[in-house]
Amino acid sequence: AEDVALYVGIVAVALCLTLLLIILVLVYRRKKEGLDADVADSSILTTGFQPMGIKPTKPGV
Repeated sequence: AEDVALYVGIVAVALCLTLLLIILVLVYRRKKEGLDADVADSSILTTGFQPMGIKPTKPGV
């Protein structure tokens, strides 16, 4: 039973590492292809989050 748990743990760690590698490669490729796309995506994200940060600063709330 202990051996099975050990193998399951190793497999889980291996899966996590492979997923991280895949994500890192995808992000690196996107940045290498064109920074314009990344800038647009980040601006969309920041504009999407701005109203959340602006609302509490309004006077009279």
